[in-house]
Amino acid sequence: MKGHLFRVTAENNEDVFREFFVPMDSTFEDFHFAILDAFRIESGEMASFYVSDENWVKKEEITLMDMGITDKKISAVLMEDTLIIDKIQKEETFFFYTYDFLFCKNFEVELIESAEENFDEVSLVKSEGRYVEDASAYEDFYLDDLDADDIGENPKKKKQKDDFDDLDEDNFNDDFDDDYNEKNYDNFDEYDL
Repeated sequence: MKGHLFRVTAENNEDVFREFFVPMDSTFEDFHFAILDAFRIESGEMASFYVSDENWVKKEEITLMDMGITDKKISAVLMEDTLIIDKIQKEETFFFYTYDFLFCKNFEVELIESAEENFDEVSLVKSEGRYVEDASAYEDFYLDDLDADDIGENPKKKKQKDDFDDLDEDNFNDDFDDDYNEKNYDNFDEYDL
């Protein structure tokens, strides 16, 4: 089957790349799932391809899901509806692929050549280097800032004492009631102000 060979390189690490044969009838969604599988990334997050140039400047966006009208007041271009062949330029073709917009995983996608292979779906044909996620994206998250209910309380971790821990809620209300005595309450209307 006729198609194209693409090289997908982990951003900022040209030693880690995967090459794919992409048949002519493949969509960007087909390519999206093949990339996740090849780099062993768990699916379930948002993603976009961007038509770009050799300097990886992002142009037209091709999204996984329709999130409404874009900034330029045009409808989103969806991966499932867009054939890769429709976005291939006559000369050099580049796409920038971003997965998981909270903890971005970025990849540079470059058309290598037209080819003919015995594959009828997007297929991994070459794999170089071990892909390791950039952990620096997680540095701003501190587990200590989460409530114990959110993460499950660690019995080994001693809970910090708070100023209200010794307060007896039942007695608190009783003490408050004792301080308030209707007989001693002054009416402001009785005073000449």
